[in-house]
Amino acid sequence: MNKLTVSDYFALWLQVQSKDWQREVYKEIMQAPMYGLISSRQVGKSTIISLVALTLALGYTDLTGNYIPAHNVLIVSKDRSTAKQLIAMVRQHIRAIEAITGEPVARSDMGGINDVYLLNGMRLVSMPGTPRSLQGFTGSVIVDELSANRWSIEEMMGQAMSVTSARDYFKLIVVTNADVQGSYVHSFFESEEATWVEQRKNWKLKALNVYDIYGVELPERLKKRKAAMSKAMWERFYENKFIGSSSGLIDRDQLPIIQVRPEGRVRYCLCIDPGFSDKGNPTGVSLIGYVDGKFFVQGDLWFNKTLEEQEKLISELIKTYRPEKLFIDMGAQGYHLAKRFENYSGFQKVNVSNKYL
Repeated sequence: MNKLTVSDYFALWLQVQSKDWQREVYKEIMQAPMYGLISSRQVGKSTIISLVALTLALGYTDLTGNYIPAHNVLIVSKDRSTAKQLIAMVRQHIRAIEAITGEPVARSDMGGINDVYLLNGMRLVSMPGTPRSLQGFTGSVIVDELSANRWSIEEMMGQAMSVTSARDYFKLIVVTNADVQGSYVHSFFESEEATWVEQRKNWKLKALNVYDIYGVELPERLKKRKAAMSKAMWERFYENKFIGSSSGLIDRDQLPIIQVRPEGRVRYCLCIDPGFSDKGNPTGVSLIGYVDGKFFVQGDLWFNKTLEEQEKLISELIKTYRPEKLFIDMGAQGYHLAKRFENYSGFQKVNVSNKYL
């Protein structure tokens, strides 16, 4: 009996273990320098991502017969937990390859919970996503759960474009769910503006909703989830529909009455999650009040506001409510807003990925 190879493992896995859509996506990624997938939750995206990452790190022969050299791969995840899960999946593939080939693939003396060192000299890394995560890296990049990333998505994509441009065979792969209308992800996949339409010509984009994957008759577990979710939440996470800013993730009639504004002296905290509002990415505003041991929250989304207009609105809120604390999240737009308010007595910069208000 001939000895099985790494290529045999990938072929067997795709034939026996994968679903039809996973095989299709895998083959499309192998042919496209830049690939974007928007898909339902919990259908197996992470499984195929881990297989793609390992394929790139080990090297492979494409459908035209050209050998693509092994190279480093970085998976940018939304948080530490997801990063560790993806590396664990990669390690499962490695153990299976070593079992069927009888040959070691990864180094046992190096690597940790977020990275794998291969015997061919390449490194596969999975780490929480910040724009700085990509600095100094060269190789293929897989951005997982783009819409859930708490940093500046536009800056993240710019960095990813840069580090994958050093070789023709380096790939940039983006995987995401839908989010809200006017966001970067919404514009990236659906905007009809000329600049976005032109950008999309360089990408292979694919959309797979829950019905594309399972058909009209959903599994019982998904029927139960659908019954327990709001219409907006189901459409966003399972049908790839970008919800409007007024839709919310929970229907208004499902919200309990939690707290009306109490009487008495109120201490305020103003929290700003800046976005490039004039380009369609809203700025989130929360005014949190505290009195007599009770909290209440007022919130808003600002669309189509320039930086100067946002600065004026924040100044008016400060003048009206005189908050003891002013928190501004430090994304790319947050940096510009923060410069305008850094002398305010209660001002504090915040990175929401590692500090909750």
